[in-house]
Amino acid sequence: MRLPRLVQTFAIVLGVAVAGCGGDSEEADPSTASAGGDAAGGKEGAAKQLALGDGTSLKGRRGSMKVTVLKVEDPMKAPPPRGLVRETPRKGNRFVGVHVRLTNSGDQAYTDSLLNGTRLTTDPGKAGRPTVLLGGKCRSKGFGTSARIAAGATKTGCLPFQVAKKAKVSAVSLTLDSGYGPETGTWSVR
Repeated sequence: MRLPRLVQTFAIVLGVAVAGCGGDSEEADPSTASAGGDAAGGKEGAAKQLALGDGTSLKGRRGSMKVTVLKVEDPMKAPPPRGLVRETPRKGNRFVGVHVRLTNSGDQAYTDSLLNGTRLTTDPGKAGRPTVLLGGKCRSKGFGTSARIAAGATKTGCLPFQVAKKAKVSAVSLTLDSGYGPETGTWSVR
């Protein structure tokens, strides 16, 4: 009699786990795409609308950062081959690099995976996919996947994305703390 109860418990736990897993969608919510929506849902503060080159202060869960999106490199060249490794975008896509400068205005070191909290919105209302590049000027390691910035320090780097070849990039949104920070900055790309 113990085995059926164990099977029922397992089925319930499995069902809850599967129901809680969200799918990876390329569709951007139109209500948040232009307003700088976030990965975590409702925000305390409204998104800050900016132009490329504008800096803004964004609050994170453990401090604040001055964030500037310097430029959007579109299209971005694929990194040169390294031995047997050749990085190319998926069929029908191109690479786009988002160049960002961060200054830690908090009083403690800041660590984040910036690719998780950055959205690249394209027309019509789709999102570019963050990608991990191992080489080239826009490699992910050390900035996109594991940025570490001491208090008062500034770090500049590139965040790589893949975008459909025919899509037009319209905005870049960045939320600190892997997308769970209380504020979002949105930079228009013209």
